[in-house]
Amino acid sequence: MRKIAGLFLSAFTLVGLAGCGENSLAVKAVEQGKLALASHEYDEAESSFEMAIKEGSKDSEEKEVVEIIKAFKESSELFEQGDLNNAKKVISSMNNYSKYAINEEIEMLKKTIEETIVLMMSLLNKSIV
Repeated sequence: MRKIAGLFLSAFTLVGLAGCGENSLAVKAVEQGKLALASHEYDEAESSFEMAIKEGSKDSEEKEVVEIIKAFKESSELFEQGDLNNAKKVISSMNNYSKYAINEEIEMLKKTIEETIVLMMSLLNKSIV
């Protein structure tokens, strides 16, 4: 009877440790994501936060950061392609980013998009007159 009880106790311990391993993997992925975000390595940060979500992180912050990074990358790409209106739309729709390390880059891109639109409008108005 003691052997059976010991086996059950061992099994429960292993199951508990396996659960902790998944949780610690999610925690490590979040930490890697934060470091990558602070280093402006957005692809790596996005991958790390997505791994944390996949590994069972229940924190909605990871999902929020992934969405912010995706929107920032999309807006940057649209800007580089010269699609200023859509770049402005995407970056203007972003919320709650000010508490993350990507904040300054988003604000700089917003300002650059706005300034470029103003410059283009000014040049267009001069060519019409």
